[in-house]
Amino acid sequence: RELRQRGEVAAILLDAAVLLEAGWNSVCDLVAFIDTPDALLIADTSASDYSASILVLAQLDGGVLYPTFCGPDLVGGNVTAGTTYFVMVFGDGRSATTGGALHLHVREALPPPELEIHVAPIGTVDRHGVATVYGTLRCTSVDGTGEVLNLDVSLSQRSGQQTADGFWSAASPAPCDGTTTPFVARVEPFGRSFRSGAAAVLAAAEGCGPEQCTLTVEEPRIF
Repeated sequence: RELRQRGEVAAILLDAAVLLEAGWNSVCDLVAFIDTPDALLIADTSASDYSASILVLAQLDGGVLYPTFCGPDLVGGNVTAGTTYFVMVFGDGRSATTGGALHLHVREALPPPELEIHVAPIGTVDRHGVATVYGTLRCTSVDGTGEVLNLDVSLSQRSGQQTADGFWSAASPAPCDGTTTPFVARVEPFGRSFRSGAAAVLAAAEGCGPEQCTLTVEEPRIF
């Protein structure tokens, strides 16, 4: 209170465990609790003068510390709301310089890209029983980087007691810059040929932005 009255600081922020165990909460004007959701966190020491690795430990019941993720320079992992985590940073000897300024930056990871698949309601079948599925794919990341890693299309057609099945896949079919990319999936049957008529499609794609990935599945019925 004295520091604030002198205009030197607007507020003093302390860890809750330190504050409550020391009994300092009795002299506080306000004790605020900030809840945090589950998240993927990034811990980064790459701006340090020397090579440093990071170890993140979760505090379990009974005060037991359990390592959750570890690595050099930059690591990421999922954290759970309500759990206390400890971050240990140490020089790992991978650089010629072993001392100097240590910089640790912890932040929430950039969100995964938005990924959309649209399958056209009408496909085609050629005289060899090979089906063609048409559609579009759009992936949008926060900074326009990244790509769709793969696009898979499965086709199934039932006729009486028999079923025709086929699969098609493409690697890196589209960027994650927000553009709409058309695709043509030529699905060859495993055994029984495809015929004109209704069929069930399962189209799945995985896209990755700068730090996280996402999976999208579309299950339309085409004719």
